[in-house]
Amino acid sequence: MKSAKAAKTTKAAKAELTPKQFAARAVALYAKEQRVSDIAVALGYERGHGQNRVVNALIRAGAYKGKRTSKATAAA
Repeated sequence: MKSAKAAKTTKAAKAELTPKQFAARAVALYAKEQRVSDIAVALGYERGHGQNRVVNALIRAGAYKGKRTSKATAAA
């Protein structure tokens, strides 16, 4: 005899951004003088997550003026 399975709860599908879209949104928010952690939350990450991805996208776009830019430009 088959047992009945409970229905799975599903999360709302989050629209995936392409890297260019992600960087464009991050740069737009950074230009409005928002902090990196707030930009990460606005792009769908939980508080405390996604900050490295946001910073790396800002560095690649040439918008980030933080301490990490010297290492990134020296390696490139």
